[in-house]
Amino acid sequence: MNIRKTTTVSNIWIAMANTQPVTAGQCWVGLYNSSGTKLVDVDTSASVNTLGVKTFSVSAQTLPPGLYWIANVINFSGTAPQVMAGNTTGNTRAIANGALSTSQYRFCTNGIGTTLPSSITPASNSTTGMLTLGAALS
Repeated sequence: MNIRKTTTVSNIWIAMANTQPVTAGQCWVGLYNSSGTKLVDVDTSASVNTLGVKTFSVSAQTLPPGLYWIANVINFSGTAPQVMAGNTTGNTRAIANGALSTSQYRFCTNGIGTTLPSSITPASNSTTGMLTLGAALS
């Protein structure tokens, strides 16, 4: 996300398109700043297996202008859960990030696991397996 003016956020929003069983304690949403430091995270396993827009309260963050990433981990069993606006085609990957450098990708993957790491390396962003996740801050 490109934050253009200083703003305070206290919610992260994601949109789930269908329902699948998920693993308790292994589903997270979080916010990272442009240097890759995790600012906040919240366990989402109680509600990401139901259809619709999800709002997750986080401790208020005052964000100066800059680039931020909303990270999402969903550990599931069976068929992969779907997120609204999610698409993994090669064309979508190319359009979603345009001519941005790897460390500036708007949609990407960065690591694997069942939790969100305390930091990421933006230069390690990848489009492999990425989805164009519908997400927002408020």
